[in-house]
Amino acid sequence: MTAPSSAPVVVSWFSTVPAVVWSGVIGALAGAFVSFLTSWQSNRASLRRLREQHKRDDRQAAAQREHDANQKNEDRKSAIRREIYGQAVEDIHALLAAIGGLADRPVGAEGDTNALQAFLKSNAKVWLVADAPAARLSRNLASTMSEYFMAALTSSVPTRQAMEVVRQFDRRIAHGEEDLRAVDVEARTAVADRDDDKLKALTASSQWISSALADLRRNRDAAFMSTLPLRKAWFEGNFEQLMAAQQLMVRQVSALRAELHLEADEAEFLRLLEDMKQRAHAAVGRAFDFAGGDQAEPGTIRA
Repeated sequence: MTAPSSAPVVVSWFSTVPAVVWSGVIGALAGAFVSFLTSWQSNRASLRRLREQHKRDDRQAAAQREHDANQKNEDRKSAIRREIYGQAVEDIHALLAAIGGLADRPVGAEGDTNALQAFLKSNAKVWLVADAPAARLSRNLASTMSEYFMAALTSSVPTRQAMEVVRQFDRRIAHGEEDLRAVDVEARTAVADRDDDKLKALTASSQWISSALADLRRNRDAAFMSTLPLRKAWFEGNFEQLMAAQQLMVRQVSALRAELHLEADEAEFLRLLEDMKQRAHAAVGRAFDFAGGDQAEPGTIRA
């Protein structure tokens, strides 16, 4: 026996539902679908914006990390440069001072080239870490300073030889002063011992030494004055090379200042250098003219 079908019952039930109910049901279903669709689109847009925000955050984080890394590298490079550049500037001024003092050094003295070697060493570090413009200037400066040093060293030999006479007088004066102090000590002892004969002899000896020292000092001064024409010729012969080196040094220092984010101001520094050149040349000329008004010939000693 076959079981009765439920389809007619269901159909019969649906037919008993009023049409107004069906319209409400359909409206509710449509509203639910629209609400679902709106919510889905909103969620989808929110998810898309979230993904885009994440991408932006990732890009910004990557850019920040790159910026921090670059800044750290720049800070490290700046610290290294400040140390190297500061030492290089000190060494070049020390070299200029050493060149200026060559005329007073003994011929063949050890250490004549120490300042040059120190400068070349520190300048090589500038070449290593500087940007291209400053690096090129550092190489030009190394060549210019080396040429200037060798020219000054070679041309200083006559003055240094003439100064050897002055140094001999200095040694003799130092020995005479030691002898005079020794005589004075003995004289005080003779006074304490009431040894009149010894005191008289020591007094005569002290007077003789003092007179000899006075002669030595006069001859020493005369010997030094005789070197002034040589000194003047040495100064004037190297002055243009000095100014060329100074000008190149100003250009390099200005370039290094720019790398350290300081005002380069090269034009103003060059103007000051030109003013210094005129004033230095005039001042040295006046000094030599004043000191050399009554000079003996180089190598001669006045009594």
